Amino acid sequence: MGKKNIQVNKPQNMGGGPFLCMACGHDRFNIHEGKLDSKWGFTALKQDLIVCSNCSFVHTFFRGRTLWDFD
Repeated sequence: MGKKNIQVNKPQNMGGGPFLCMACGHDRFNIHEGKLDSKWGFTALKQDLIVCSNCSFVHTFFRGRTLWDFD
């Protein structure tokens, strides 16, 4: 289960301040961890899914690549 209805801040190297939804400008999000598998399942991409609590637009952020990740 992810975190619900929280504010997210941009990193300082991006100017800091609140992260806003790219679709509606809302500043509250639900955060989930995700994994995107390759076609054959040999590699996987870990990702953070930041979902706007207003319009449900999903912002996807890459967290790294993993090899043979079967969890």
